[in-house]
Amino acid sequence: MEAMGVIAQIAAGRGGTIMPEAMLRQRHEGMAGRPLVGDVTIDLAPALSQRLAPALRDGILQAARHLAEFQRPRASPQGSLANSPRPRSRAPARR
Repeated sequence: MEAMGVIAQIAAGRGGTIMPEAMLRQRHEGMAGRPLVGDVTIDLAPALSQRLAPALRDGILQAARHLAEFQRPRASPQGSLANSPRPRSRAPARR
């Protein structure tokens, strides 16, 4: 289901979902966004057509590896994540 279909279902009282914050910048009647509390991580994997030209496939995989490396938390020499960059702070979720 496309994003607007999901939003319509939520606005009609038929559930909820997790979506990019950018989707919540525009107000939608019957739907309220809430920030997640804490850091959220998910595992991703590239899905590629077997018919892609090798150069295009290699470029996509290289970009995916670069993004994965960029997103990986950096450990300090002592092994803690205390010195790793933190996401911008948000107001706590309303309950």
